Amino acid sequence: MKEGIILLSHGSKSAIANQELLALSRALEEDLELRVKEANLQFSKPDFWQAVEELADDNIQRITVVPLFVFAGKHVKADLPSLLAEVRNKYPRLTFKTTSHLAGEVSLLKNLIEVKLNNVSQSI
Repeated sequence: MKEGIILLSHGSKSAIANQELLALSRALEEDLELRVKEANLQFSKPDFWQAVEELADDNIQRITVVPLFVFAGKHVKADLPSLLAEVRNKYPRLTFKTTSHLAGEVSLLKNLIEVKLNNVSQSI
């Protein structure tokens, strides 16, 4: 069964932010040897539905959605479950699952913060 991943971001009007998401998507696709699509909830393309359609067109049958949100706010608690319910109805032949948001994995987030603290820069 062919598998794919959707990296789901908030979305941004910033071209730099969108380019960073694309770069992460491409790097993961190369490392994992799976189809990886980036998607945004708002402000920029591709959106969630475009990513699903592209994976479905590539005969991907199992899609894991990775929400790139730190905390369990509205997008994680309301928007994502709603999207998943809709997409499961529209694509009943596909299997969808999701990972937790970033703070849902406290040890992962702690490790990330430790790495960031070891690489502090003066500019933002």
